[in-house]
Amino acid sequence: MFDLPLHPALVHLPLAFVFFGPLLGVAMLRAGLKGGEDSENRRRGLWRYVVIRIFVQSLAVYATMVTGERDSDVVIAHFEESEPPIATLVGSHEDAATWLLLVSLGSLLLSFMALKPGPQSRTLSLATIAVQTLALACAVYTAKLGGELVYRHGAAEAHLETQPPADQDQSRTPAAP
Repeated sequence: MFDLPLHPALVHLPLAFVFFGPLLGVAMLRAGLKGGEDSENRRRGLWRYVVIRIFVQSLAVYATMVTGERDSDVVIAHFEESEPPIATLVGSHEDAATWLLLVSLGSLLLSFMALKPGPQSRTLSLATIAVQTLALACAVYTAKLGGELVYRHGAAEAHLETQPPADQDQSRTPAAP
Protein backbone atom coordinates (compact mmCIF):
# COMPACT_ATOMS: atom_id res chain seq x y z
CA MET A 1 0.00 0.00 0.00
CA PHE A 2 2.60 2.58 1.09
CA ASP A 3 5.94 1.37 -0.22
CA LEU A 4 7.85 4.65 -0.03
CA PRO A 5 9.97 5.42 3.03
CA LEU A 6 8.29 7.23 5.92
CA HIS A 7 11.37 9.22 6.92
CA PRO A 8 11.02 11.96 4.27
CA ALA A 9 7.42 12.57 5.34
CA LEU A 10 8.22 12.73 9.06
CA VAL A 11 11.38 14.82 8.81
CA HIS A 12 9.42 18.07 8.49
CA LEU A 13 7.62 17.69 11.84
CA PRO A 14 10.63 18.20 14.11
CA LEU A 15 11.85 21.01 11.87
CA ALA A 16 8.58 22.88 12.36
CA PHE A 17 8.56 22.30 16.11
CA VAL A 18 12.19 23.39 16.48
CA PHE A 19 11.78 26.41 14.22
CA PHE A 20 8.92 27.85 16.26
CA GLY A 21 10.35 26.75 19.64
CA PRO A 22 12.33 29.86 20.58
CA LEU A 23 9.61 32.18 19.27
CA LEU A 24 6.86 30.46 21.23
CA GLY A 25 9.04 30.37 24.35
CA VAL A 26 9.65 34.11 24.23
CA ALA A 27 5.95 34.83 23.58
CA MET A 28 4.80 32.64 26.47
CA LEU A 29 7.43 34.09 28.80
CA ARG A 30 6.44 37.67 27.95
CA ALA A 31 2.73 36.95 28.32
CA GLY A 32 3.32 35.31 31.68
CA LEU A 33 5.49 38.09 33.04
CA LYS A 34 2.85 40.80 32.75
CA GLY A 35 2.11 42.24 36.19
CA GLY A 36 -0.84 41.43 38.35
CA GLU A 37 -1.55 39.48 41.47
CA ASP A 38 -1.88 36.20 39.58
CA SER A 39 1.10 36.60 37.26
CA GLU A 40 3.07 33.58 38.62
CA ASN A 41 0.09 31.26 38.09
CA ARG A 42 -0.47 32.72 34.61
CA ARG A 43 3.21 32.24 33.75
CA ARG A 44 3.19 28.63 34.89
CA GLY A 45 -0.10 27.97 33.07
CA LEU A 46 1.25 29.37 29.81
CA TRP A 47 4.64 27.70 30.27
CA ARG A 48 2.92 24.30 30.38
CA TYR A 49 2.26 24.73 26.65
CA VAL A 50 5.99 25.18 26.09
CA VAL A 51 6.71 21.98 28.04
CA ILE A 52 4.10 20.05 26.03
CA ARG A 53 5.43 21.43 22.74
CA ILE A 54 9.00 20.45 23.57
CA PHE A 55 7.81 16.98 24.62
CA VAL A 56 6.05 16.53 21.26
CA GLN A 57 9.13 17.96 19.50
CA SER A 58 11.31 15.33 21.21
CA LEU A 59 8.89 12.57 20.20
CA ALA A 60 8.92 13.83 16.60
CA VAL A 61 12.74 13.87 16.55
CA TYR A 62 12.84 10.33 17.94
CA ALA A 63 10.25 9.02 15.45
CA THR A 64 12.17 10.62 12.60
CA MET A 65 15.39 9.02 13.81
CA VAL A 66 13.76 5.57 13.99
CA THR A 67 12.40 5.81 10.45
CA GLY A 68 15.71 7.22 9.22
CA GLU A 69 17.55 4.28 10.74
CA ARG A 70 15.33 1.89 8.78
CA ASP A 71 15.93 3.82 5.57
CA SER A 72 19.68 4.06 6.11
CA ASP A 73 20.13 0.30 5.70
CA VAL A 74 18.49 0.45 2.27
CA VAL A 75 20.57 3.46 1.21
CA ILE A 76 23.87 2.01 2.42
CA ALA A 77 23.19 -1.34 0.69
CA HIS A 78 22.27 0.43 -2.57
CA PHE A 79 25.43 2.58 -2.64
CA GLU A 80 28.02 0.10 -1.36
CA GLU A 81 30.68 1.19 -3.84
CA SER A 82 30.14 4.95 -3.59
CA GLU A 83 32.90 7.50 -3.08
CA PRO A 84 32.87 9.01 -0.51
CA PRO A 85 31.40 6.00 1.28
CA ILE A 86 27.71 6.70 1.76
CA ALA A 87 27.83 4.96 5.16
CA THR A 88 30.11 7.75 6.40
CA LEU A 89 27.71 10.43 5.18
CA VAL A 90 24.71 8.62 6.66
CA GLY A 91 26.63 8.24 9.93
CA SER A 92 27.29 11.98 10.08
CA HIS A 93 23.59 12.67 9.49
CA GLU A 94 22.63 10.19 12.23
CA ASP A 95 25.13 11.73 14.66
CA ALA A 96 23.69 15.19 14.03
CA ALA A 97 20.17 13.84 14.62
CA THR A 98 21.33 12.27 17.89
CA TRP A 99 22.64 15.64 19.03
CA LEU A 100 19.31 17.21 18.10
CA LEU A 101 17.49 14.63 20.23
CA LEU A 102 19.84 15.17 23.20
CA VAL A 103 19.49 18.94 23.01
CA SER A 104 15.69 18.61 22.74
CA LEU A 105 15.60 16.37 25.80
CA GLY A 106 17.84 18.78 27.71
CA SER A 107 15.48 21.58 26.76
CA LEU A 108 12.54 19.47 27.94
CA LEU A 109 14.19 18.98 31.33
CA LEU A 110 14.90 22.70 31.70
CA SER A 111 11.37 23.65 30.65
CA PHE A 112 9.90 21.20 33.17
CA MET A 113 12.11 22.60 35.93
CA ALA A 114 10.97 26.13 35.02
CA LEU A 115 7.41 25.21 36.05
CA LYS A 116 8.40 25.14 39.71
CA PRO A 117 7.58 28.46 41.38
CA GLY A 118 10.47 30.47 42.70
CA PRO A 119 13.16 32.94 41.71
CA GLN A 120 14.91 30.38 39.50
CA SER A 121 11.89 29.81 37.22
CA ARG A 122 12.53 32.87 35.04
CA THR A 123 16.22 31.96 34.66
CA LEU A 124 15.27 28.39 33.75
CA SER A 125 12.72 29.70 31.24
CA LEU A 126 15.39 31.84 29.59
CA ALA A 127 17.79 28.88 29.60
CA THR A 128 15.08 26.78 27.93
CA ILE A 129 14.72 29.38 25.18
CA ALA A 130 18.51 29.46 24.71
CA VAL A 131 18.69 25.66 24.46
CA GLN A 132 15.75 25.66 22.03
CA THR A 133 17.80 28.07 19.88
CA LEU A 134 20.66 25.56 20.05
CA ALA A 135 18.18 22.84 19.01
CA LEU A 136 17.28 24.99 16.01
CA ALA A 137 20.96 25.14 15.01
CA CYS A 138 21.24 21.35 15.42
CA ALA A 139 18.11 20.86 13.30
CA VAL A 140 19.42 23.10 10.52
CA TYR A 141 22.72 21.20 10.45
CA THR A 142 20.96 17.82 10.48
CA ALA A 143 18.67 18.96 7.65
CA LYS A 144 21.67 20.21 5.66
CA LEU A 145 23.33 16.80 5.92
CA GLY A 146 20.10 15.01 5.00
CA GLY A 147 19.57 17.32 2.05
CA GLU A 148 23.08 16.61 0.81
CA LEU A 149 22.41 12.87 1.04
CA VAL A 150 19.27 13.20 -1.04
CA TYR A 151 20.13 15.95 -3.53
CA ARG A 152 23.91 15.71 -3.90
CA HIS A 153 24.45 11.97 -3.43
CA GLY A 154 21.09 10.66 -4.72
CA ALA A 155 20.08 8.70 -1.60
CA ALA A 156 16.44 8.70 -2.72
CA GLU A 157 17.41 6.50 -5.68
CA ALA A 158 17.81 3.58 -3.28
CA HIS A 159 14.03 3.53 -2.87
CA LEU A 160 13.13 3.77 -6.54
CA GLU A 161 12.22 0.71 -8.54
CA THR A 162 14.80 -0.23 -11.14
CA GLN A 163 12.37 -2.37 -13.16
CA PRO A 164 8.98 -1.16 -14.39
CA PRO A 165 6.04 -2.86 -12.68
CA ALA A 166 5.08 -6.19 -14.28
CA ASP A 167 1.57 -4.98 -15.11
CA GLN A 168 2.87 -1.93 -17.04
CA ASP A 169 2.47 -2.31 -20.80
CA GLN A 170 5.90 -1.74 -22.37
CA SER A 171 4.39 -1.13 -25.84
CA ARG A 172 2.88 2.16 -24.61
CA THR A 173 6.26 3.59 -23.67
CA PRO A 174 7.17 6.29 -26.21
CA ALA A 175 10.24 5.62 -28.31
CA ALA A 176 13.26 7.84 -27.89
CA PRO A 177 13.67 10.42 -30.71
